[in-house]
Amino acid sequence: MPDEEPLAGGNVSAGVVRVGDTVRRPAGPWTPAVHALLTYLRAAGFDGAPEPLGLDDKGREVLRFIPGTVAWGEGFRLLQPASELARAGRLIRDFHDAVTGFAPPSDGHERQQLALMLGPRARSMYQFLADRAAQKIEPWARLWHQGHGEAWRSHADFIDGQTARWQTALLA
Repeated sequence: MPDEEPLAGGNVSAGVVRVGDTVRRPAGPWTPAVHALLTYLRAAGFDGAPEPLGLDDKGREVLRFIPGTVAWGEGFRLLQPASELARAGRLIRDFHDAVTGFAPPSDGHERQQLALMLGPRARSMYQFLADRAAQKIEPWARLWHQGHGEAWRSHADFIDGQTARWQTALLA
């Protein structure tokens, strides 16, 4: 097997490596649903999603590598000038158009995992806005001062209080 090159960027990069023209990342119970979504997106003509290629001999998820730099964290500077931000906006719009009608395969586990992910995700959005506002980075500082950070914190608090109930309901 070719050399493994650790990849950084995004918000979940622990254990993610590039091997040739593929990316390998830790698999989990969510992997079949993720592969179903990626396959659906590609069939809908969305080329911003990597092609799922299954699992490797180490049990890792294998995806086709898409060249580029992740616009996350320090990479948000890549969204300037405005034309780059508009390009990212079009990609998000295309994703939303392509994902319409997708129904994930479900054994209940994926739904339960979603409930577990919502609170931490909302908290990370709160922290992201707080950090960017403290650094006076736009447009995040403006969004923080408009109350978006408080909204994310409030959502996280609510979600944390409901997670156990939702998990039970989603497995019913």
